[in-house]
Amino acid sequence: MKIIGLILILFFLINIIFLINEYIKEAKTEGKGEMVKSLFRFLVGLLFDIPSLYVVFVLVSLVVGIWFTFY
Repeated sequence: MKIIGLILILFFLINIIFLINEYIKEAKTEGKGEMVKSLFRFLVGLLFDIPSLYVVFVLVSLVVGIWFTFY
């Protein structure tokens, strides 16, 4: 069970790294002055631009991973 939990937590971390990488790509194309606006758009995009089923799946993988690992 702990191995499955650690795999799910690793899956969550990989997805967060992917999302941050997408933000960095977007921020580089807009220039330095737009960094705050693009950060806000990135945070809002986590809720609205990315399909909500994907976000739910990633968050469920984190919760189940923590549950399997520590309980």
